[in-house]
Formats: sequence, structure tokens, C-alpha cells
Amino acid sequence: MHSPAFTPLRGIDRAPVLSTVAAGAEATLSPIGNRETGYFNGLYAARADSQAYDTAARRRLRDLSDSLIAERLS
Repeated sequence: MHSPAFTPLRGIDRAPVLSTVAAGAEATLSPIGNRETGYFNGLYAARADSQAYDTAARRRLRDLSDSLIAERLS
């Protein structure tokens, strides 16, 4: 969960403003107390991309992440 992208913050001032800091804060806090769990798109419960539910894809991502971390730490 994170606030909407491209809020008007320093460092991304050349990007188009797609949301406000207030909207980002509302979206970040809205799942608290919400009975629905899982993925949220802004204020609304949603379904993530189908790849997020693919067991083989998740395993591959985990393996790649572990490999990159191990390489960096060695």
C-alpha cells in the first residue's frame, strides 16, 4: 500500500500531478478499519494483476530477489 504516484512533491515536480497529498493520505489510511483485505486501488478494494496470483511467477520473483540480494551481500 502506498499513496498515489506523482503527488506534488519535490523531486518529481516535472511530472504531471495525478493526485494530491491529501488524496494519498486518505487512500493510505482508508484500509484501516475496512473489513475488506487484500489489494486496494486508491480508496477501493480491487483485484491485483493476475500475475500476482500465479504461484510459479511468485516463486520465480522470490528466487530472483533472493539471488540478487545474495549477490549484493557477498
